[in-house]
Amino acid sequence: MTTLIIAEKPNMADDIARAISVMKSSPVTKNGLVFHVGDYRIIGAQGHLFELAEPEYYGDAFKFPWKIDPLPLFPAEFRWELKREKKDKAGSAAGPDKMCKARFDEIQRQLKSANRVIHAGDPDREGQLIVDIILREAKWKGPTDRLWLHAQTEPGIISAMKNIRPNSERLNTFHAAECRAEADWVIGMNSTRAYTALWWEKGHKRGVINVGRVITPLVGMIVAREEAIKNFVPTNHFSLSAIITIPGKGEFKANWVRPADQVEGMDPTGKMLIDKSVVQAIQKTCDQKPATITKMDKVPKKEPPPLLFNLLELQKAAAGLGYSPAETLEGAQQLYDKYKLVSYPRGDCQYAPESKLAEVRDVLNTAKANLGDRWDFSHDVDVKRKPRSFNDAKLTEHFAILPLPTRCDISTLSKRESELYYLILRQYIAQFCSDSETISTVIEANIGDHAFKATGSIPVSLGWKSVFPTSEKKQKSTDSKEELVDKLPNVSVGDTGTADPVSIESKKTTPPVRYTAATILDAMAEVWKLVTNPEIKKRLKDIEGLGTPATRDAMIEKAIESNFIVTEQIKKVITYIPTKKAYAIVKMLPKLIIEPDLTAFMEGKLEGIVRGETTPQEFKNILYSMVNKIIGPTKDAALRTSILAAMPSPEDIATPVAKVAPKSKSKGR
Repeated sequence: MTTLIIAEKPNMADDIARAISVMKSSPVTKNGLVFHVGDYRIIGAQGHLFELAEPEYYGDAFKFPWKIDPLPLFPAEFRWELKREKKDKAGSAAGPDKMCKARFDEIQRQLKSANRVIHAGDPDREGQLIVDIILREAKWKGPTDRLWLHAQTEPGIISAMKNIRPNSERLNTFHAAECRAEADWVIGMNSTRAYTALWWEKGHKRGVINVGRVITPLVGMIVAREEAIKNFVPTNHFSLSAIITIPGKGEFKANWVRPADQVEGMDPTGKMLIDKSVVQAIQKTCDQKPATITKMDKVPKKEPPPLLFNLLELQKAAAGLGYSPAETLEGAQQLYDKYKLVSYPRGDCQYAPESKLAEVRDVLNTAKANLGDRWDFSHDVDVKRKPRSFNDAKLTEHFAILPLPTRCDISTLSKRESELYYLILRQYIAQFCSDSETISTVIEANIGDHAFKATGSIPVSLGWKSVFPTSEKKQKSTDSKEELVDKLPNVSVGDTGTADPVSIESKKTTPPVRYTAATILDAMAEVWKLVTNPEIKKRLKDIEGLGTPATRDAMIEKAIESNFIVTEQIKKVITYIPTKKAYAIVKMLPKLIIEPDLTAFMEGKLEGIVRGETTPQEFKNILYSMVNKIIGPTKDAALRTSILAAMPSPEDIATPVAKVAPKSKSKGR
């Protein structure tokens, strides 16, 4: 019985072949693109071998140059074809990519003699799509199983081979992935062609208005933030503080506590005191008056280590080192694919299986050998500790990014890969350190009818925080209680003293800041925070947000390539600035595609398909309705004229909104 394993990439096929060789005690041989191990044949695809056919396939009306009249295009049945060579200047695709064709031809030959297929795509929606499309286009009807790999290492592959499940269990995942691809195609092809045709009509001789369900709301978010910064008007507001002296015990600074029913002098939000006369009246009432202690609490507090990294949290941490989201994902993928140093990096889960606790000692010993002189984790590491991040009940399809017990010469890694490995390892080691401990102090005092409050904190033990550079600034050991120093005096309830002076502190609100490589990812993941409609906000809060962890970086890069945003890097902080072309599309496109509400809702529907809560046809009905609304204005004579009037001329967008320094390049990027 011959089993054909189809991996997503050639290097994965190589790894699987080696692991099966160990399992079966059988040598690996290679014949062309195919690895042979006993009755197993293993071949790698090359990522996506197939792609959705260009609109030209559906008729001459959709050929270059693009026109609005034939739109919208909704294929009754989508055509998938072998990935093609790069397009020519007129936008027409050449023949099939030679490498993709060679691999598919070989897969077809192998399927003729196979009794069984094992699908070994990456463990996500796209991985499911890549191999399932190959099998469908090859007209394979035989039995198919699914290899779901979390770690591309020999032990990880052997473990996964022992837990193979029928591929039919992932049918909904395939449907969701196919619907996602079709949605991006339908929205992108129709909207991009319609608005680009108007762009050319305005006199722009080149350039394309790329419109998409993720890229356009992303650009809209960045433009909206820039507008908020530009139009920001600071608000003056005030606060009060008192220096309270308790005879024989010392003094401390306490801040005025706004009463819950305070209305007079407040701004419309009820959060800021903006009337100085009200503040002055409170000051006059309290200054140099008796103060009585009404509360004195010292509460021990423990803070557990942060959870393990998922892709989003790794990208945010790496942004502090100057890496863009795309650079971080690319580096993490190298650590997974090439070096086998970490587990699958594209997931959104921050928890790990409890079974992985058995590997902790091996992981740490291997990592110590890998790092050599760079190993500086001489902390309170206890491999017997069970962290909260190792919890089977919290797992999703993927688990967190974990370092693996793989020996590797770290000097062969690029600077980026080395730094990412260190970040992942440090987050992992923190799990096995003790909680950070402090004693939190709260003092409240009444001065007449007004309450004032002071807070303080005494460090008892850094615990896991000692692993992180920002926490270990050569602080003294806090093991001895005699060394603990609290800035707040040791007062008791009922103690009396004097408030002298009571001071008014003038403040100003500050404008929002531009999105950075870290904050844009948070904004995309938590897009519900940007929505004002309470019903939509509630619905969006339960889904993934704008895009997915594995696609957000690509959308940011596409927005840069499309000249919608430019980057500015000062030291290690990357910020995103919209261009005049970005402002143009926000003016000319319907709010439906610019605002994040509907596209994030659609992402939730895709997850609903995976869970069996939504059918592909229900999803397509939403999709088609959305596209009609997006391109509808371009087909209405009056609205079309209005769009053209709002469009900038070629001269208007000759320069970006702001002069931006080129992005710096670090060694090893």
